[in-house]
Amino acid sequence: MPLRALTYNILNGGEERVPFIRDIILSQSPDVVAIQEANSRENVEILARALGMQPIIGEANSPYLVALLTRLPVTHAISHHPPEFEKAALEVETQWEGQPLRVITTHLKPHISQEAARVAEAQALLRLTGPAGGATGNELRLLLGDFNAVSPADRFIPDPVIADDDVEYAQRAYAGPRRVVEMILAAGYVDLYRHLHPDEAGYTARMSTPVTRIDYVFASPALARRATFCDRVDSPLVILASDHLPVRADFE
Repeated sequence: MPLRALTYNILNGGEERVPFIRDIILSQSPDVVAIQEANSRENVEILARALGMQPIIGEANSPYLVALLTRLPVTHAISHHPPEFEKAALEVETQWEGQPLRVITTHLKPHISQEAARVAEAQALLRLTGPAGGATGNELRLLLGDFNAVSPADRFIPDPVIADDDVEYAQRAYAGPRRVVEMILAAGYVDLYRHLHPDEAGYTARMSTPVTRIDYVFASPALARRATFCDRVDSPLVILASDHLPVRADFE
């Protein structure tokens, strides 16, 4: 059975933009949706009902919640919010093709200057969840969300359509330390977008003209071998729905 996963920062709980968010997600027919800035529990429930999915909302150290919507059977869920975290990480064990599939979504601290705090969050997350492949090295795992971190493999590609303010922001973002993604890769996870698109920018954030890729789908090696697709979701609705583009990944 194919598997489709989506990660989406919906911006401050979605507010009045929920119909746009709903239609964008519906157009992708995902089996698993990781939501960041799930601040409105009511809106999460509305989205879950519209999508025919089970909602799981993680507790956090701030109003900025994370949530997971899924069609897959859920066997276990735990919300991690140690003191290092500004927000949280939600870990949900599901079943896919008769095997455990562990899905972890998180939302790390924002702002270019806060990489040290994100490193502390990433260290805490990896202590709690362990390496990508688990104890056996062959576990199926997804780690996805808004990491607010630029990959060391990424480069800013100037474009005349990008506003001067956004160019300045991008230059600062790409000039800063980039340890968070490096740590996640060192734990054995595969950055699916960069794996499948080695030369494309793939910007996901700072709408209306995105200039950074900070939304990721990471997979354990056993799951990454089954990946067939990973890309941003783009449509006329995305600029109305949030300040991030969703990212989708497919597995078979």
